[in-house]
Amino acid sequence: MALTKLNNASLSAVTSAGLPADISLFKRAYHADMPSGFNWTTGFATIMSIPNVVVNAGEKVYLSYCISTRATGTGAKHTGYRLTYSGDSSGTVADNGWGFGINDTSGNNWQLDTNMLCISTFPHTPFTGTGTMTFNLQGKASTNNGYWAAEHNGTHQTYTNAVFSIYVGN
Repeated sequence: MALTKLNNASLSAVTSAGLPADISLFKRAYHADMPSGFNWTTGFATIMSIPNVVVNAGEKVYLSYCISTRATGTGAKHTGYRLTYSGDSSGTVADNGWGFGINDTSGNNWQLDTNMLCISTFPHTPFTGTGTMTFNLQGKASTNNGYWAAEHNGTHQTYTNAVFSIYVGN
């Protein structure tokens, strides 16, 4: 299939010279996944880590995660996430109570917790670090009656994935 502009003019290739000057391009991407189930905890606990993330002055950092969760028992249950970092710089990005916000399920239900945000511009304690750091995605729940990346009994399955990515760009 040939590439075309919006005015239907034919293009032979798309180059960075043809992109708008104000577009943000990711320069580096880092990823982690959770290969086994993790029991919910009522205090923030590190559930995935990415070491050796490099952030230079003037770069923006973006966070993305997609985590399957399974509640057990009855009643509503909340999960929340935040990011901590340590190394050349250290800190926490998130609201003090529920991190990036409350995810909610009730009973023996599945939920898929997802987010994509620029942590450099997050309104509560934004990321301001530079250097080489380890990024930790931390999770917490309102009860310990559930699992991240697992079935109701804590067994990880291929469909109970949990992934976490950091992107560094302009």
